[in-house]
Amino acid sequence: MNPMMLMMIGNALSTGISAAGQMAAGESARKTGEFNFFGKMTEREVSKVETLANHNARARLYKDNLKSTIAAFSVGRDVSTINDKNLGPDSVGAFLKRNQDIVSEDLRASDLMGAFKSAQLAQEARVYRIEGRAKKQAATIGAMTAIAGGIFRHGQIKAT
Repeated sequence: MNPMMLMMIGNALSTGISAAGQMAAGESARKTGEFNFFGKMTEREVSKVETLANHNARARLYKDNLKSTIAAFSVGRDVSTINDKNLGPDSVGAFLKRNQDIVSEDLRASDLMGAFKSAQLAQEARVYRIEGRAKKQAATIGAMTAIAGGIFRHGQIKAT
């Protein structure tokens, strides 16, 4: 086999291996992006469950405290009309209403923070996915460049 033919075969092999390596690296980057996307979306779902659990725990604590407060204020008073719908006409009722307002505001703020966290994690997940796809696209362009370079070198070898 003459040396020119060996150079052409070597160039073709080198070009093919380079292009295949670029494509494999790009596919790996895309899969990593998808894996990271899935991880962030899982983290988002866990965050939603935690937010709901915190909301429910705070609401349960409020209900328990309401019962205790009504029991404490009931000493020497008629509290037969006080419940969580009718908080009574006097300062006890006003105290309980203010407490209910504070808890409602606290729950809304907690829920809002949970929604913000969920949106942040969803955005981070999308970034991972987009980044993986962009790396695959860049690797495909790199593979095409390697092939074009190989064709150019083949022409140079052939011309000599």
